[in-house]
Amino acid sequence: MNRHVELDGEARARMLAFLVLARLAARSRKGIWLGAEQKVESARIWLEAQRFRCGRLDGVRLSRACVAIAAKLARARPPLDAAVLTALFSDGWRVDYAHPWTRHILGCCTPHVAAHSLRYAIAASGTNNGQYGAREKHAQALLNESRSRKTKQPPPFRGG
Repeated sequence: MNRHVELDGEARARMLAFLVLARLAARSRKGIWLGAEQKVESARIWLEAQRFRCGRLDGVRLSRACVAIAAKLARARPPLDAAVLTALFSDGWRVDYAHPWTRHILGCCTPHVAAHSLRYAIAASGTNNGQYGAREKHAQALLNESRSRKTKQPPPFRGG
């Protein structure tokens, strides 16, 4: 059966991290950022591999966030080089989410996803009078948790 499920908060953060990594890897290898077509293709590859589906508006929001987060990480010192970025991918396009750099990038993506989830939940509920439902409370908890974690630069990469 070919069933795909909607993205949840964790899946959005992982997809965003994947898009950021793909964008950074392309920049380090080719010297240019991914174009719109390549970003769409990267998103499609991740969604198919993970068996998720993503609405068009969600995809646009994640793509915009990917551009901003990748640009910020590209200015990091020391810069992420091609060897580090290649090591973050295992078995083709699969991301090694256990690697310290991947966890760092995921940590950069989670606050964006949590903030977006909270805004969406409040808008969907049609209320902003302080009486939040379960969805809003969950999104607020995610946002608070991501803000409480200090996102430190991982240690320098030392090979395979």
